[in-house]
Amino acid sequence: MALRERVVAFVDEGNSHREAARESEAPCLGAAMLAAAAAGLHGSIEEASSAMSGGGRVYMPDAVEGGRYDRLYGLYKDLYPALRPHFSRLHEVLHDIA
Repeated sequence: MALRERVVAFVDEGNSHREAARESEAPCLGAAMLAAAAAGLHGSIEEASSAMSGGGRVYMPDAVEGGRYDRLYGLYKDLYPALRPHFSRLHEVLHDIA
């Protein structure tokens, strides 16, 4: 599943909008912010963050997909407790046949 599809699915599941980061390499940007603050280019990490980052695309939830998720999640909540006692056995079997 591509990143965009994961973001859209996450938005639909939570039934609320999400704003994606403008930068695709957020960890690198964070390191650059720390370096900029340490080098005195910005007075603080907070100032560097404000100056160097920003929001990107906003994803809005899809009511139809959110409803589908709600139905599946309701089923999951019913099935999980019934299946939980079998998970350790499943783990052992998968480990043995790997």
